[in-house]
Amino acid sequence: MKEELIISGRENMLVDPQLHIWHWPIPLYLFLGGLAAGVLFFAALYYLLGKEEVYRTAVRKAPFIAPFALVIGLACLFIDLNHKAYFWQLYTTIRLESPMSWGAWTLLVITVSAFVWCALHIREFFPKWDWKYEWLKDLEIFFNRYKKQLAWVMLIFAIITGVYTGILLSAFNARPL
Repeated sequence: MKEELIISGRENMLVDPQLHIWHWPIPLYLFLGGLAAGVLFFAALYYLLGKEEVYRTAVRKAPFIAPFALVIGLACLFIDLNHKAYFWQLYTTIRLESPMSWGAWTLLVITVSAFVWCALHIREFFPKWDWKYEWLKDLEIFFNRYKKQLAWVMLIFAIITGVYTGILLSAFNARPL
């Protein structure tokens, strides 16, 4: 018979029966949401400070990361849902006391604003870009006219998204660092 002396309780399966806190979609979403929030925050901040030409990449090119990060993150959240057919109910009822309601609406606004911001700067990557439909050209003109307001919305919701993902990360305190 082989005897084994356990000095720390970490190898005892009753102490740590399962070492992972969340399944993989949640940490991936939190990372991608935080990444998108940071990129959009600095894009909006530098634009509002009038430093668009100094930080051209941060304002015009880096935000193209955000829509992809947000869509992949939202897909991860959807994968993690137990009742996938009911996700739309987060958008039919606004509950100010519910973090899930805040998160759903925040993600909706930040994702739409990220796509609009990227559409306004699409010519950075494709100089000969031309919208095929007239209504898309009209939308581009409209949002270019209100670009400063869009930057404010993006700045505020980027802060909220960053705080939201940070709160979710800190909400699990059973395994403190």
